Amino acid sequence: MDKTRDPNDNPILCFFGIFIPWPPLFLWKFSFEQQDKGINRVSSQSNLMASSSLLFVLLALLAVVPSSCATGEVVRRVCRRASDYEYCVNTLNSDPRSPDADRYLLAYISFGMAFTNASSTLDYISRLLKSGWSNDTKLADGLRECRKGYKKGVAAMVSANNDLNSETYYYLAEYADTAARGANVCQAAIAGTRRPPPGLAARNGDMKSLCEICSLVSELFVTSS
Repeated sequence: MDKTRDPNDNPILCFFGIFIPWPPLFLWKFSFEQQDKGINRVSSQSNLMASSSLLFVLLALLAVVPSSCATGEVVRRVCRRASDYEYCVNTLNSDPRSPDADRYLLAYISFGMAFTNASSTLDYISRLLKSGWSNDTKLADGLRECRKGYKKGVAAMVSANNDLNSETYYYLAEYADTAARGANVCQAAIAGTRRPPPGLAARNGDMKSLCEICSLVSELFVTSS
């Protein structure tokens, strides 16, 4: 199976996501008709309970499927080129503006997410340096490298936002690359420590993935006429 293929391109999935909850309603009707014909009440109640359970499951599925069918075309275009399609789609779709976003809005969304991640991680690193984690000399040195890298990443995201405001798109990919390098530097700096801070490796991974998305969105401005 082609991992880059968008599963939401399958119209059958969207069709059943919309119409599949209806069968339990017919099961309910059938159960009541059975009662009217004098069939054992216990059996009818069992059928009703089973169909009710099925309805609950299918309604839960309904809550998930239509949202995936709402993925916008620009999001699909970007995420088809991502190393992790599902991560890309789920991340961008976490912003309710994404399904209808054009490339300009999607750039604001993606770089905004990267800025939030970089800022939050920079604050986390600063708190670690002020806490007992700094007692380990090697780890403290690594965290200082992390802080430097993420400061550059935050500055790059601020510059990207400023460029978007001025409708300047030439350096967007470079800003994304700068932030990604900061996360890579941080990960290398803590990799050999005895007690890596909890969650920092995951933050680095998320930052790199967000920067990949930002870079792919930036390409929309390069390839478009």
